[in-house]
Amino acid sequence: MNSEPAERKERRQHFRLQYPLAERPMSLIRGEAYPILDLSEGGIRIQVAQNTQFVEGETLALTMQLASKEFDVAGKVVRVKESSVGILLTEAIPLSTIRDVERTLREKYPYRS
Repeated sequence: MNSEPAERKERRQHFRLQYPLAERPMSLIRGEAYPILDLSEGGIRIQVAQNTQFVEGETLALTMQLASKEFDVAGKVVRVKESSVGILLTEAIPLSTIRDVERTLREKYPYRS
């Protein structure tokens, strides 16, 4: 019997960009602004307060500004944790936009891994 832990299969379909604390853009949902922790073409993870009410399966309308462009998108709540919510977007954010943001962050934070 193998005593090593089984490798976790990567289930993500898209490159995921994680934001440094000082650079987190905001996502406007229900008139409230939430910091974006990370994003990909197909989803985002936002930071929430413990008492914030989101329900798995709930559909949301979101507005966010990325790389000087505003995006109005819809998404479905797929994960609710104590301090974050995962949202699967119904319309993809262009990979070119995500790469533009990544490039800007790498220029500003060259030693960040």
